[in-house]
Amino acid sequence: VASRQGESVKVGRVTIQDATTGEIDDLEYWYDLAGVSSGSTLGGELAAARADGLLGKALRGGAERASSVDRYHTMFDGVVARTLVLSARYNAQTVGLLMLGPNPRLLQLGPHYYSLNIRVLLRLAKLHCIAVDPDHRNKGTGSRLLATATNIARLSAFAELYGEFNAGRVCLESFYKKREFAVLEPYEGLNVTNTI
Repeated sequence: VASRQGESVKVGRVTIQDATTGEIDDLEYWYDLAGVSSGSTLGGELAAARADGLLGKALRGGAERASSVDRYHTMFDGVVARTLVLSARYNAQTVGLLMLGPNPRLLQLGPHYYSLNIRVLLRLAKLHCIAVDPDHRNKGTGSRLLATATNIARLSAFAELYGEFNAGRVCLESFYKKREFAVLEPYEGLNVTNTI
């Protein structure tokens, strides 16, 4: 705590909030920092959706709002509306980023599977990326990002949250286990039948 003319001012506090378009534009940087690559230009598309007010629009409103996917023009718009991108900032500098939402690959079954696609969209969320700047690791930033995201996912009626990480990064297994995630064996399949 620092003092400024008799006032208390907090210095060095990490805040968690919705990512800005600029932070989302840097999505590939955060994927690389997490040790994975998205292999796409998704950052630009999500930044445009953020600027248009579509990104995350179906979140934080409970099950009724979350299930109103018929208001979106395309299935991709429905995915974007249920996608969350959070940033962690320390003294106005971005030090972490998290992306969570439906996995668009699961929605590529075509129009004959519309009902299944909707169930996947509404019930299943993937933790696509969580990354923290190396200088800010082991200080609770990743935990706060994940706790905020899981709370929003719960409020948004997602039934199951899953993700994947590089098994060679041993610290990640204990990170997720401490946060009550079940960590499967490498190459063990995720059964989502009951969820959808």
